[in-house]
Amino acid sequence: GNNASFGEMNGVDTRSVAVENIESIEVITGVPSAEYGDLNSGVVKINTRKGRTPVNVTFSVNPRTYQASVSKGIDLQEDNGVLNISAEWARAVKKIISPYESYTRSGITLGYSNTFSKVLRFEAGFTGNIGGMNSKDDPDAFSGEYEKERDNVFRGNTSLTWLLNKSWITNLKLDASVNFNDNLYHFHKYESFASNQPSVHAEQEGYFLADRLPMTYFSDQIIDSKELDFAASLKYNWHKRWDDMKSSLKAGVQWKANGNVGEGEYYQDPSLAANGYRPRPYSQYPFMHNLSVYAEEHLTLPAGKTKLEVTAGLRLENVFIKNSLYNNKTTLSPRLNAKWEIAEGLAIRGGWGITEKLPSYHILYPKQEYRDIQTYGFSHGEQTSYIYYTQPYTVTYNPELRWQRNSNSEFGIDASFGGMKLSLVGFYNVTKGPYNFLSVYEPYSYNILQRPEGFTMPSDPSIKVDSQTGMLYVRGSEDEYWTPMDVKVTDHTF
Repeated sequence: GNNASFGEMNGVDTRSVAVENIESIEVITGVPSAEYGDLNSGVVKINTRKGRTPVNVTFSVNPRTYQASVSKGIDLQEDNGVLNISAEWARAVKKIISPYESYTRSGITLGYSNTFSKVLRFEAGFTGNIGGMNSKDDPDAFSGEYEKERDNVFRGNTSLTWLLNKSWITNLKLDASVNFNDNLYHFHKYESFASNQPSVHAEQEGYFLADRLPMTYFSDQIIDSKELDFAASLKYNWHKRWDDMKSSLKAGVQWKANGNVGEGEYYQDPSLAANGYRPRPYSQYPFMHNLSVYAEEHLTLPAGKTKLEVTAGLRLENVFIKNSLYNNKTTLSPRLNAKWEIAEGLAIRGGWGITEKLPSYHILYPKQEYRDIQTYGFSHGEQTSYIYYTQPYTVTYNPELRWQRNSNSEFGIDASFGGMKLSLVGFYNVTKGPYNFLSVYEPYSYNILQRPEGFTMPSDPSIKVDSQTGMLYVRGSEDEYWTPMDVKVTDHTF
């Protein structure tokens, strides 16, 4: 998850999850099933409430948090299914001593489930969360500055399970979901300088006359991220039993697409953007598609008076990214788990497997960086002008990039006696090929200028700059010739 984020790779933000609608949380550790992909070494599954329930109203108050929620599972009668509804509001402040920065969340969850003709199990759900972090004027801080963070999440999901119960198939399940994370960061900041400051925003290599920032002003920096994720899967299940031997086979195909349709990083007024800042639209990057197939067999075998369970699976994934060097990357992830109940209340277990974490947009599309070097600065009248040499860093994409792989090994002993349970587990996890950036240095050179001897700078000059050579030409009026500045030195890097 979170692959369409341009921030550093991290976990999914759970602030938008309404706790009132949670029925259970399942944590899958060790070697996971081949059904699960795009992960490091574990899975957390949040199961929402389903079925008929009474009205449940809760209020929670502590020094930093206020929360209220209501939920109800409604039986629609006459085989019309069950409708689950919940709503929640919460507000939390960051600091008790200064409650001017707070996170607010308002959410609603709808869920419907029904079984038609005893063979088709249908479920559908929708979750909407409107919230965000806001900071307003603190009387003890500078007046006028504030930060706002919009954190809206909308999720929709549906599933259809065909309960066939045939000799060759138990059921067939189709799942589909869409997830939209609408995040907007707005920083309204006051700036004040004692003198004119340059503002360089060139995106091509060359020499440029820098813009000037006002002496005092308010700027509005925006980061608009709109992550859009689609997913669909088809899963086959077959359960069979022969005397004391049991077999559970599952296989499936999964597809998901991750993209970002946000406007990206920019200033509301580009002329007030900070020196060295460049806009970055997120919507220009293509969606990442991942197609996966998997198969897994779980066998339960009698071994004398003991029992042996073996689970073996294989997962194949293929990533498609349009017009990218990373298109059509195929990988395999084997998984194996075994458990032997050697006596009543005593079992040993172990497992080994490979899991892979797909790269996020932060890895696939590193931010373009720039060197901005001042080559000349001069005063004229009450103004100051600056000449800068801009060199974009060359972002080289590695066509040999491989997805980050985790090798997980585990061994454990489980025992139960006298109503108590004891588990002792040892594990060894190795991350192979972690994502990182490599910097390669390339020499470059640029010209530093100086005023010619005996030349007096006009108070209101006309200025032009040769973007290739860096030469600056100045004249006081249209009747005068252009006067070139002198090259003081050519700096070379090594």
